[in-house]
Amino acid sequence: MDRGGRGNALKIAIVLVVILIVVVILMAPSVQNAIAQFLLSPFEEQVPKYVSYRMERVLTVGANGGTIDSFTLDLPLPRQVQGEGYSLQQVLSVTSSPRGEQVLRYGDEWMQWDHGPLAGSQTYVVHVTYQIRVDAHIWGIDEQGSGTIYEVPSSFNDSYLHSEWATDDGWMIDLTSPEIRQQAQEIVGEEKNVYVILERIYQWTVANVVYSGSETSGEPKTALQTLDSRIGDCDDQSILFCSLARAAGVPAWLQLGALYDNSQDEWFGHGWVQAFVPLKGGGSEEVIIDTVNHDFMRWLPDRIVEYTDDGNGDHLSDFYYAFNYYFDETSYPPGQGPTYQESYVSLEHAESSEKVKVGTMFNDLAIRVETKASTSGLMREA
Repeated sequence: MDRGGRGNALKIAIVLVVILIVVVILMAPSVQNAIAQFLLSPFEEQVPKYVSYRMERVLTVGANGGTIDSFTLDLPLPRQVQGEGYSLQQVLSVTSSPRGEQVLRYGDEWMQWDHGPLAGSQTYVVHVTYQIRVDAHIWGIDEQGSGTIYEVPSSFNDSYLHSEWATDDGWMIDLTSPEIRQQAQEIVGEEKNVYVILERIYQWTVANVVYSGSETSGEPKTALQTLDSRIGDCDDQSILFCSLARAAGVPAWLQLGALYDNSQDEWFGHGWVQAFVPLKGGGSEEVIIDTVNHDFMRWLPDRIVEYTDDGNGDHLSDFYYAFNYYFDETSYPPGQGPTYQESYVSLEHAESSEKVKVGTMFNDLAIRVETKASTSGLMREA
């Protein structure tokens, strides 16, 4: 009996020592990180490191029973998009049928088609084929690595810290309305760290502005209209975000292009935000923020950039109005005129076998088909 008691006590002591050793090991940060990675890895979202796309943008003009005397179609050509030591978008080729004239506009290459007249049931269709490679990228920036608004170069402040695109309803990107400035103050307070400012505006927008696919036709809403309604599609939300960020002293601007829906093998027009972040150790990054798809400082290989806002409202408006025309008003019933439509067609895509981790599924449950899916483009009578 005595030997059995001493034996049990020894076993208990050994077990306690083993438990103590295990606890000490588990307290080590490296071990805790390894365990966390093991537990979270099944839930981490992974995307291809890059995707190559071939797709068409289709522009269709219709005389709609009347007479168009002449018209012009124009589009900016997609260009290379890269940062410090990495690529986001490589444009491999752009072709068109019928062939358009390449022109230099606002410092970028555009393609232009001049045509006319068009009458009755006649249509004019342009096919622009893009072959583009898109690479995934995550910006590993946080509050500690970010600089302040005082470290933003004057060139970016001059380009992007003002109101932009005057309309009959007010400024699109709006720094003049007291409501915009007040909302920015409520969200940001006296914060000067650029990362923190952008993160707070992102969180507020995601929590307070509802996405609506019905907001997709015609000209986008002004920042003030979206702030008042708390409803907006992709570019409505992006315009409001830019206004709030600029009001807080952070340069932010629109990027416009198309988003790919892998589940449907379809492309849809889309818009998001690009913002300037100075880095505390020197240098800077131009990051991507997409409130509709819950992408904060991450670029997934499911989109292409066609146009980057340069801070000039006339240039931004020009992108939205790709169809300019002269027409015979007497050839149409009252309130009618020519028609114009834009659409995207997926031709093929190839994904890399290598994957990259871009976040956990718990944090990124947004549906990636919330896009500006309108097929009707904007047109301006010349």
